[in-house]
Amino acid sequence: LTLELLKLNKKMVIALNMYDEAKAEGLDIDVRQIEAIIGIPVIAVSANTKEGIEELLEVVHNYYDSPQRLYSNVSYSDVIEEELFALTKFFDEHNYSYKDLSHREMAMKLIFQDEEFYAHIHDKPIFAQLQPVLLEALTKIQVYFETEDMKEIRTEEYHSIAAGIKRETVSKKEEQEVQNFTKKIDNILINKFIGIPIFLFLMWGLFQLTFEWGSIPMDYIDMGFAALGEAIGANIAHEGLRSLIVDGIIAGVGAVVLFLPNIIILYIGIALLETTGYMSRVAFLLDGFFHKFGLHGKSFIPLVTGFGCSVPAYMAT
Repeated sequence: LTLELLKLNKKMVIALNMYDEAKAEGLDIDVRQIEAIIGIPVIAVSANTKEGIEELLEVVHNYYDSPQRLYSNVSYSDVIEEELFALTKFFDEHNYSYKDLSHREMAMKLIFQDEEFYAHIHDKPIFAQLQPVLLEALTKIQVYFETEDMKEIRTEEYHSIAAGIKRETVSKKEEQEVQNFTKKIDNILINKFIGIPIFLFLMWGLFQLTFEWGSIPMDYIDMGFAALGEAIGANIAHEGLRSLIVDGIIAGVGAVVLFLPNIIILYIGIALLETTGYMSRVAFLLDGFFHKFGLHGKSFIPLVTGFGCSVPAYMAT
């Protein structure tokens, strides 16, 4: 995303957020090296602890007030760098200028086929001399990457650059593995040996609570509707009307309301598991098993909710 934003050729400051989380995970990030590679200011910050926020604001203000923006110096693969050099040299020799772009940035816009810059330079007299140089550069690049799709080439380059920056600037502390509480819990809940038994135990516990606790209000609801039916039925002389109201309306509504405690308890339990993040962990744990049936790991969620109400389970499929 940062490499895409650099194409805008605007003043930019990178805020490297969640720096505290990275340190807690034992990651050592060389912020100054990232800045040297990209060529624009990089500030490590934490939105949670407010670390680095003041420094970020100061850099943003100073950079905004400066008359000159910094030019990115991200390096591409050798074949692209070779053609960038050729096009940059062409612009240098002709002393061509466009807005506040450097000659290298203009060369990049041509190689990656920026529509706005193409439309601008296509009508200029210099394009007649530029066209053969550009065609030769694009041909070499497309032959090397074995595709004429420059968007695909650009995406591949971005991924390679991002991977290279990570290798050069991020290292993991090997002396001691830093594990926070969540990591320790994950090691247990998504363990390939005990993860499934834990999941089955929690589901068993959830259904036990649903039907054991749910049976208490169900008995009272059943008795309540039975008493209501008897009381109303005793005051209706017409047998057909009494049957309609008592055996039809009251008994029908009672049959629906009777299962309401079970559904409420089940969905409260599922909501708790979802809120704590356990559902997403189970989805990860069961993903391999469900993929054998052409399903995603998240498919177990409608499977579980189907025990409470089949409607959302059917809708999910």
